[in-house]
Amino acid sequence: MDTVLVTGVAGRVGTNLAVSLLKKGYKVRGLVMPGDPKAGKVKGMDIEEVVVDLRDLDGVMKATQGVDAVVHLAAAMGKYPGMTDRDYFDVNVTGTWDVVYAASQVAPNLKRLVFASTDATYSAQQVKYLPMDEKHPQQPYAPYGMVKILGEQIVNHFHRQVNMPTAICRFGTVMAGEQILGVFTAGHAIGNLKGAQHRLSNLYIEGIKEPWKPIEQVAPDPKTLLIPRDMEGKPWIHNPTDVRDTVDGIILSLEKDAAIGETFNILAAEGTRWDDAVLYIHEKTGRPYVEVKLPNYWAFYSDVSKARKMIGYNPQYDYRRMIDDALAFAAGKDVGVIPA
Repeated sequence: MDTVLVTGVAGRVGTNLAVSLLKKGYKVRGLVMPGDPKAGKVKGMDIEEVVVDLRDLDGVMKATQGVDAVVHLAAAMGKYPGMTDRDYFDVNVTGTWDVVYAASQVAPNLKRLVFASTDATYSAQQVKYLPMDEKHPQQPYAPYGMVKILGEQIVNHFHRQVNMPTAICRFGTVMAGEQILGVFTAGHAIGNLKGAQHRLSNLYIEGIKEPWKPIEQVAPDPKTLLIPRDMEGKPWIHNPTDVRDTVDGIILSLEKDAAIGETFNILAAEGTRWDDAVLYIHEKTGRPYVEVKLPNYWAFYSDVSKARKMIGYNPQYDYRRMIDDALAFAAGKDVGVIPA
């Protein structure tokens, strides 16, 4: 029975991946960062829990000793309270080096190392074409995308230099539990616009200093469901991805030989139009919504055809199924997902 080291096992993806791996007969060794507020999620799970800071190379070496595979999920998406810029870099970049280096040294029978990257390496603000495939330019505007590119380079270096059997999965906006119900809102749209006030952004328009103001006028409550459209009526598009599809993509990358040395977009099958999602939530719940026309247009979604062709990735959860399950989860039903 193979042992898989899952770093970040207490995270949204990590816990759901651990459950799926156990069901498939793997042994799971789960790495948890000291002080992780989500550590309680893995208590009682049939895994070997190891508490190690990614910046502690000796500790990471011990955690990696003799495993058959590694799935490196652990990362800081943003700076936690008290975290410096250097801490952020070290957790994400030095930590990735430590995990990959350790696997090269103390896991002689390593069959696969899967690295979790992100579509943020493409940049939601600098889209060149849609849908974005794996060859889309990587021009991140946020630190998270930057550190993930460096992580990809580390992984690819070890694949080239020591023939490590690696695979890279670029995730999108991964949803679990009832999270999708809070995505298509005024607050989310405002956040996108406020984070895009630089000349390289697709959302930037010369002379418009506060493009979010029209949203605030029609939706003072940031939780209000919102349909943003451009001036011609075209809706914004995004591609939230169900955590179960994410987990499936990871396991395929772990098990399929065709994944070795490759990078895959592991996201929803297609982009979700804001109007489709909002109207479906309204139909199911009666929640009110508002519409607004903006000169700023945002569309950000990826092409998963490479993963379909090479490893058999077949995402099952479109926005309707995700919303249905989110509503069931919110009502207290078990939908087979561990929330964030």
